[in-house]
Amino acid sequence: PSSLPTKVPTSSPSLLPSSYLPATDQPSSLPTKVPTSSPSLLPSISPSFIHNWGLENYASLEVVLPNQQTWPSGFPQSENKLTEEVSEYYVPNDRPNIDVELDFGREAIVTGAFFKSWYVTKINSIQVGIAPDDGGAYTDPPTLPSSGWQWYDLGSVTSGYNVERQVIIPNIGARYVKYRFVGGISSYGTNWGLRQIQVSGYLPATDQPSSL
Repeated sequence: PSSLPTKVPTSSPSLLPSSYLPATDQPSSLPTKVPTSSPSLLPSISPSFIHNWGLENYASLEVVLPNQQTWPSGFPQSENKLTEEVSEYYVPNDRPNIDVELDFGREAIVTGAFFKSWYVTKINSIQVGIAPDDGGAYTDPPTLPSSGWQWYDLGSVTSGYNVERQVIIPNIGARYVKYRFVGGISSYGTNWGLRQIQVSGYLPATDQPSSL
């Protein structure tokens, strides 16, 4: 014949759909596996710590002045006022710094410390220190070591009435506790003061001798 039939079309048919995209090793966008904001592992407000107050009642206790100062006539008051629930322990305004010292006689587990100021008292700085058993003899009034102290901040009292402060001490073994009050004063009269101190924790059980 004069012309052969066309066996091949003028344009090759597409073997792939026009919208086909070659496969890639990774998808064009990876699924989000991590939330945009990580969930908090802790509640926004920590649950209240439960203190076992009353450890101060098992210690010898004394209030002392720094730098070998002496008390004026009529002072110091009985330190027992500091461990009573409703009381006042007065300090003259011209004695703005005091240490309250405690000795349990053996190592206790201390979990916290608390104090309550008297009426309109202001105090520039309050700290509480703990120290381990140094093997020293138990005395009343106590004799505290000069080293080995670990300190915790109780802040200050700048305004208010009968202000309370407390701090958590994370289950630390200690025989001695010392409160350090610096810059105490009251505009109400000639004395500033405290209403109460408390220490939380416990004295571990002692080994009892076996009966023969």
